[in-house]
Amino acid sequence: MNSLFGPKNNNAPKQEEQRFSSNETTNEGIHSFSEFGYKDGRFSQGSAERIPRENIKIKDIIDTPITITGVHERVSKLGNGGTYLTIDLEKDGKNYYCNTSGKTIKKQLEDRVGITYPFNATIKEVTKQDGSNLKYYKLS
Repeated sequence: MNSLFGPKNNNAPKQEEQRFSSNETTNEGIHSFSEFGYKDGRFSQGSAERIPRENIKIKDIIDTPITITGVHERVSKLGNGGTYLTIDLEKDGKNYYCNTSGKTIKKQLEDRVGITYPFNATIKEVTKQDGSNLKYYKLS
């Protein structure tokens, strides 16, 4: 019988028999949960693809030279059907990522042809000149 979590195995060892002994440290051949794809065919950004990095706010990197090493579009969990970008970057030799739902940066990346990673950029804060004083971010 199959369940949501895979085939049921009636011959599976009891709970205590499934545990690894404390001196058994090898995980060779065992997959990480993050390696499994979703039912709709997409794959998660598994741990094998990630490098150690810290979160950084866009406001903390304005007007600072950075190297963008990757960009991923993700579906927002707010339930509004929107998306946001996770930007992988390097600054001063350290790896970071930042999230933005800003449409300007997304549009800039969509409109360019032949983007290859990594590339150097600077994020600028721009104030609209229409009297609203609203601010947005753009790549330069």
